[in-house]
Amino acid sequence: MWDELAHKADEIKPHLPDNFSRLALDQALATAQTPGPLRGNFFAVAMREVTYMTLHAFAPDGPVMATPGFELADGQNRPTQAQRLAYWARAGLDPAFVAERLQVELDEPVKTAKAALAELSKRVHFRENTQVGEDAEVVALVGSSFDAFAAMIDAAEATRSEVIEALAEEVNDEALNTFIFDTIDAIAEIASHYSIESVWVDHVAVHQQAPDRLRFEVEGSVSVGLQWGSNSDVRRGDGHQKDENFKFELQFTANTLTPTDFEDVIHRLDLGLWERDYPEP
Repeated sequence: MWDELAHKADEIKPHLPDNFSRLALDQALATAQTPGPLRGNFFAVAMREVTYMTLHAFAPDGPVMATPGFELADGQNRPTQAQRLAYWARAGLDPAFVAERLQVELDEPVKTAKAALAELSKRVHFRENTQVGEDAEVVALVGSSFDAFAAMIDAAEATRSEVIEALAEEVNDEALNTFIFDTIDAIAEIASHYSIESVWVDHVAVHQQAPDRLRFEVEGSVSVGLQWGSNSDVRRGDGHQKDENFKFELQFTANTLTPTDFEDVIHRLDLGLWERDYPEP
């Protein structure tokens, strides 16, 4: 019984934002197992704190409130838990950008995540003077709370993954333009004339560097035509032409509200033997 609940807790831990929240989850479970007439109540308090820490870590006040169109709920001076959850689920992107540029449907999956959050909230809030200490009711409380918390995380992360995947495809063209612009000098050092024939992106990874900042990693290859000497030299046999294919890596960051405005661009073009002062033909 408790072993099964401990296993559920272990499955939740990798999705929590830090070691402190994982420690809080362990303590919540330990409290539930400690005999006492209010152990269920104390577990509920701890789970509310775990939920609070998780949503505030993934969706802090500032970034959530900076989202275009954001409005505080009536009577609130900070974002609600549901608003934080929606922000997390869309990876901090502008809802309009997600809908119009990425064409990802958010309403239903976010509604699913919010329903799980509501279920969790119902489980960990009691009427005043309610005692939860009997074995059966404590076990049921812990199990249902863990299930609701896991359902909330699963729904949010599934939606977020879909958004991130669509964003990775969206930035392909912008990333290629950035790469070509930044690598011209490196290619120009190899030959007196060159042409970029084609560029392929093999892989784009998008990571959440912070709640309001994304980090992109792009891998691909570029096919170039190299020429030494003028066209007349080539025709006379005094020049030379050669096709080459080089691997490249590109890293950059962007604010979640302007995900195609790249910053901190780092690029590397693998020139192979040319990097070792390979002699011109």
